[in-house]
Amino acid sequence: MSTLNKCLFIGNLTRNVILAKTGSDLSVCNFTLAVSSLRKKPQGAPLFIDCTAWKKTAEFLTEKAAKGDQVMVEGHMEPQSWADATTGANRTKLVLHVHSLELIRRAANRDAAPNTGEAPASEETPGSKPSRNYRLNRRSKATQEQAA
Repeated sequence: MSTLNKCLFIGNLTRNVILAKTGSDLSVCNFTLAVSSLRKKPQGAPLFIDCTAWKKTAEFLTEKAAKGDQVMVEGHMEPQSWADATTGANRTKLVLHVHSLELIRRAANRDAAPNTGEAPASEETPGSKPSRNYRLNRRSKATQEQAA
C-alpha cells in the first residue's frame, strides 16, 4: 500500500521572512503560518505551522512577502528533532518543507515593498490589469513538460 505526504495550507505570515545561506551557499528561510479553521465562525486559537523553504522559493518569499500577508503553501511534512538545551530532553516537531507557494493577498496595513523601505515597483504595463498573485513552483522542467 502506498502512502502520500502532501499538505496544502493557506494562512498569514506571523513575521517578516529572513533569508539565510547555508555553508554550501543554498538559500533557506524559516517562517510560520497562522491558519484558522474553515468554519464560518472560527472557534479557538489558530494553528501555527512551522515552514522551511529553500533556494528560489526562499528568495521569492523573502523579496515579495511580509508579516500579515496571506500565502498558500504546498509541501510535505517532516519531523525535526533536537535535544533541549536546558533539560537535555529530546524534542520533536513537524515542519512543512515547502515545494510551491503563492502570495494571495498583501496585508492591508502595508504600502511599502516587503522587507525594504521602498515603495513597491509597478508590475503593470499600459493597458494591462495589475497582477495580484505571485506564484512560484519548484517543479522540474521535465515535470512541467510532462504536464503540458
